[in-house]
Amino acid sequence: MNYRQLGSTGLRVSELGFGAGIVAGLFMRGTAEDQLRAAQRAIELGVNHFDTAPLYGEGASEENLGRVLNAISSNVVVATKVEYYSEHFADFQGRTRKSIEASLRRLGRDYVDVLYLHNHIRFQEIEPNDGYESVTPNQVLRPGGIADALDRVRDDGLARHIGFTGTGDPAAVLEVLESGRFEVVQAYYSLLNPSGRIELPPSSPLHNFQQVISRGVAQDMGVVAIRVMSGGVLGGTAARQGPAGTTSSEAIHGLDRQQELSQVPALSFLSSDGGLDLSDAAIRFALSNSEISSALLGFSTVEQIEAAAGALTKGPLRESDLDRLAPLWASGFR
Repeated sequence: MNYRQLGSTGLRVSELGFGAGIVAGLFMRGTAEDQLRAAQRAIELGVNHFDTAPLYGEGASEENLGRVLNAISSNVVVATKVEYYSEHFADFQGRTRKSIEASLRRLGRDYVDVLYLHNHIRFQEIEPNDGYESVTPNQVLRPGGIADALDRVRDDGLARHIGFTGTGDPAAVLEVLESGRFEVVQAYYSLLNPSGRIELPPSSPLHNFQQVISRGVAQDMGVVAIRVMSGGVLGGTAARQGPAGTTSSEAIHGLDRQQELSQVPALSFLSSDGGLDLSDAAIRFALSNSEISSALLGFSTVEQIEAAAGALTKGPLRESDLDRLAPLWASGFR
C-alpha cells in the first residue's frame, strides 16, 4: 500500500480508501463479525482511510464503523459528511452543529479528520435526489452559509478539515471549488467517465465534469475519487456478494444503472478473461492518476478487499489499452 498527501491538509492517506456506503452495504446490512473482520483485514493491508455519512443507513454506517474502529484501536483517517434538507436552509449553522455532534456520538470520536458537504451543487434547487436536496453556490459561499458553518465546527475542533462532494452542475461545482473555502473534494472518476481529469471532445455525449480533479489540485486541494467502480457496475458478479446493494449514478452524470451496464461489454478487453469483472482495471486506472490522493471503494467482503489490494501490484493500464478507451469516451460508448 502506498500513501499520498491529501492536498494541503498534512494528512497522508492510503491509495485505497474504505467506503462504508450504500452500495457495498457492509456497514449498513452486514453482521458485526463481518464488519470487524473486514476493517481488520483492510488495516492489515495498509488501508488507513475510512469514509462514511449519516445518510448511509440513517446513521447505521457511522455507528457500526465507529464500534469496529474503536474495538481495533487503530490510528486511521475518518471522514463523514453533513446533508442539508430544505428545512435546514434557514439555519446552516445549527444544522451543521447538530449533524456533526450526532455523527461524533455514533462514531465514538471527539472529532473527524474530514467533514464533507454531501449535497449535489446546482445553480437551482431541485426536488430531492439521492435522499437529499441540492444546494446552490450562493447557499454554500454567502455570509452565514454552509462554508461558514463548516468553518465554525472546524474552528471548534469537531473536524480537522472540510471538503465537499463535487457533483451537480459542473459550473456550479467549479464556482465552489475555486472559492478557496475547502480543503478536499470528492470527485467522480471512472472508466465509464474520466472527464474529472481527462478532457473529452465537445462532441462526447458523456457528462462533462470539466476536469474538477485537476482544478482541485491547482487549488492545492486533496482529491478523493468516488464511484471508481461506478456503483458496483464495473465489478461483475463479485461486486454483488454478501450485503451488497445497488444504486444509480443518474443524479451524478445522467445515466441510470441499466445504461451504465450496457456500456460495460465495450470494456471487456480490459478484463484478464475477457469477462465483465473490471475491478482490477478500474482500480489501476484510477490510481494511475497521480492527482488522486485516495480512491474510495465499497467493500462487502474480505475477499474484495484482498482483491483490490492485489490490483495495486499490477501497475497502471497499458498505453495500448488507454488508446482503445479514448474513442469509447469520445463516442459515449456508441
